[in-house]
Amino acid sequence: MAFASGFGRNSYEGPIGINGEVRGLFTDRLLKGLNGAAADANGEVRSKSLANFLRNGTFNGPGGEDQFATVPQEEDMLFAIRLHPTYRIRPRRPDGSLAPDGTVLTLTNPPGPLSKTATVNQGWANFPLGVGLYKLSGDGVERLIEIGATTPADYE
Repeated sequence: MAFASGFGRNSYEGPIGINGEVRGLFTDRLLKGLNGAAADANGEVRSKSLANFLRNGTFNGPGGEDQFATVPQEEDMLFAIRLHPTYRIRPRRPDGSLAPDGTVLTLTNPPGPLSKTATVNQGWANFPLGVGLYKLSGDGVERLIEIGATTPADYE
């Protein structure tokens, strides 16, 4: 169970959905989470990953994480299995040059066990990723990448 706002706080409903559909901010966030933005490394949207997604980074304005009430349901439930979207990442070196085609890059998710590799092709490396902070490295490329619920598919 979760609530759109904390006790004594207002919730917002307006034209924020696809094509200006009227819905609440909480509903919009919940739907994004269920559609994969809250998926864990295995692509599973579970109660814990969904609760964390709803609690963290919801708003940048006043209220921040406290905008939503607590999510008291903490039992492990599986809501959905979603494939992570594929992000095209432009692998730049510290001097701004691109890693050449054929370069093998490694993407890790510190401190977790995630480790993925991809080969640069036409200036891009493709990785299926969920929301999180990642480290991209290989052949002079060292950069951190943050994937959020609204990160565009092409990551410069």
